[in-house]
Order: sequence, then C-alpha cells, then structure tokens
Amino acid sequence: MDEIKIQVPDSVYPPFEDTQLLAKAALKLCSGKILEVGCGSGYVSICLAKFKKNLQQTAVDINSKAVEATKKNAKENKVKIEILNSDLFSKVKDKDYDWILFNPPYLPTSEAQKIEGGLNFAFDGGETGLDTAYRFLEQVKNYLKKDGKILLVVSTAQDLVKLNEKIRMCSFEHKIVAQESFFFEKIYVYKLRRM
Repeated sequence: MDEIKIQVPDSVYPPFEDTQLLAKAALKLCSGKILEVGCGSGYVSICLAKFKKNLQQTAVDINSKAVEATKKNAKENKVKIEILNSDLFSKVKDKDYDWILFNPPYLPTSEAQKIEGGLNFAFDGGETGLDTAYRFLEQVKNYLKKDGKILLVVSTAQDLVKLNEKIRMCSFEHKIVAQESFFFEKIYVYKLRRM
C-alpha cells in the first residue's frame, strides 16, 4: 500500500495504525457497494478503489476539511469515489450497501479534553468513548442490504462490554476479524452482521 499518495492537512485525522488495520481488513473482505463513514484523508476508500475491481464506493466525513482532502487524494491516486460532507448518514441517500466501514472517534473525552477545530471529530468519543459508535449503530441498519455487513474499529480504551451489549441490542452479532496490540490499548476490527 506504499503506492498510495496521501496528503493530510493538520485538521484531518492521518492514516494511523487503526486506519491501516481497517484498510487491510476491508481489502480482504469487502466487495460490491461500499460506504465508508468518517473517511478522514480517504486512505481506506482509496486503497479499496486502487486494489479491488468493480466496487461502487461512497466516502463521507463530518469534517469539511477531510472531505476536501479525500477529494484531492482520490484525484491524485486516479480513483473514482463519491465523497460527501455528512454527519454519519445525514447526507447519505442510498439504502443498499453491501459493506459499511467506520473507524469512529473512540477516545473517552471530557469537555476539558476537547480540541479546537475539525480534528476533534476524529478523536472525541464523548465521556465513555462510545457516543458516536452508539449513534452509528442506531442508524446503520437503515443503509445496509439485508445481508450487508459492517467493519467497525473498536478499542480497549472504550467499555467493550457496553459496546458489545449495544451491538446486540441493535440486532447485530460481531466477530473480530483483525487486531493489533499497543502498550496502552488493543485495537480490533469487528465484522458485524444482522442476527
């Protein structure tokens, strides 16, 4: 994936280890019609567009600077992706995705820990680190095909017992399809499908 050219402005989340873990899982598993929520610099969607054939892709982000960066990076890498400025699904029209990918902001964040500008969207998971993931889980089934699947990045920085409970309450089951350990946390990619 070294041949991907990505430029990341200061106000946009760069492709860190969690991004790369999601990209690898997506390259292995995804096909068909794909929506990436919270695309940041566009790295994951661009990897898919560059290395997999016959995909129909949409990428969205709440941060308008991330949307601009993804558009520039897609053009630079000569790939075609529909790119929208959207708070989760607010601007998403289609309801029939095969795969929906999301690396949500998962850091537990108090009011005092919030940072200025668009980059806060990438980190701020609310007091528990679960706020955005919960909102996503409550809405996502409306945009998936009946047999559609989700790749969701989660972290041991979150309360995974509560998150797993929320996943079940939203009528999904999950399994871990990728993971990486760091000295301060473990990151997982969950694959979700309807129960």
